[in-house]
Amino acid sequence: GVWYPEGGMNGVARSLHQLAVDQGANFVFNSPATQIQVDGIRATAVESATGRYPADIVLANADYHHVEQVLLPFEARSYSQRYWDRRAVAPSASVVFLGLDRRVPGLAHHNLLLQHGWEEHFQNIFDIPAWPKRPALYVCCPSKSDPAVAPPGGENLFLMMPVAAGLSDSDSAREKCFEIMLHGLEKTIGEGISSSIRVQRVFTQRDFSSTFNAFRGTGLGLSHTLRQTAIFRPSVQSRRVNNLFFAGQYTPPGIGVPMTLIAATIARNRIVADAGMVA
Repeated sequence: GVWYPEGGMNGVARSLHQLAVDQGANFVFNSPATQIQVDGIRATAVESATGRYPADIVLANADYHHVEQVLLPFEARSYSQRYWDRRAVAPSASVVFLGLDRRVPGLAHHNLLLQHGWEEHFQNIFDIPAWPKRPALYVCCPSKSDPAVAPPGGENLFLMMPVAAGLSDSDSAREKCFEIMLHGLEKTIGEGISSSIRVQRVFTQRDFSSTFNAFRGTGLGLSHTLRQTAIFRPSVQSRRVNNLFFAGQYTPPGIGVPMTLIAATIARNRIVADAGMVA
């Protein structure tokens, strides 16, 4: 089945962080990587905004395109820009985070809003890329299952509308999407919630790009087309830098939280085997 972790996805991140700390790992936050230094066929250090970190092994789980095309020198890149330009990227998303000062009885934890079906919306994602005018929406209300993610008597809402990657993400487009999503939600539950909003954040593809360096603003990575599945996805180990490894949504097996956790396991196993360590 599908299970909800206590504390939501943030709870998973915090638990993994604590597990790593317990095993002796050190974390440096708010220090974006600016360069992976390479000497011949080996990575020697990672430069960041706050310092230089010598490295015996580098495991990158940032956006694969960003690591290759921005952090690595030209001669150390496994894939050309032409390769990336020919990739099919998965959709992006317009996401709205809302905090309400009251409960909303008309919602469950997971909600799919299909007021107009989804054929037209799918066309706007895959066939004729455009901002959807009659979208299908996913609404998550985790406070229905986990009261700790909202203040007492409040509600925590996550609204998500899939959109094609690479659209012009203007302020007016963001505002229009927010209005459409909020109106769709209010129409479905049969009541207004605008006056109850106390926290509001809109996160669109330009935020995926600026926050996560996401290629073309994708919210997921590379699509699972036949030529981008399994061994046809970008490699777990660099072809040019022996001690540089990758994990995340670009490497096998692909997109999704369970998939990326498996990708981390695959990368770990490759590192152990490559270094001749005991598992």
